Amino acid sequence: MRSYEKSWDEETPASARSYPQWIALVLAVLACLLAAASFFRQQTAIDAGRIAEVRAARVEHELKVLQESTSLTDARLRSTQKSIQNRSASVAPLAARVLKSVFTVEAGNSLGTGFLAWTNEDGSYLLTANHVVAGQNRTVTLTRSGGSWGPR
Repeated sequence: MRSYEKSWDEETPASARSYPQWIALVLAVLACLLAAASFFRQQTAIDAGRIAEVRAARVEHELKVLQESTSLTDARLRSTQKSIQNRSASVAPLAARVLKSVFTVEAGNSLGTGFLAWTNEDGSYLLTANHVVAGQNRTVTLTRSGGSWGPR
């Protein structure tokens, strides 16, 4: 029978010696792979964080540009509104004077409009379309919004 006791001078067979070394080597390689995977995962997370920071900064910049543009547009709009108000205040008297010079012209069965072109010591001169007064031997009546001027 063979004895399972080993003496101090017996040598362990080479095949028995290599198993623990191989196991240690495989475990070391696995540990390195896990460490590398963990490192790359962390690096990817860091890169994703940096990309997110860059995008957030870009969005903040675009928001600031839009806010400035909105402020400029608001200022221009207020300025335009004031300008329109000033113009309408100055246009109203002009429109009132112009409307005083516009007349309705009635000549027989013809009807049209005319406006006071000029006045001098000889009288007032009204311009109207030829078809309104052409061939009329009758009285022409001029009417303005404030009332009739009467036959002329």
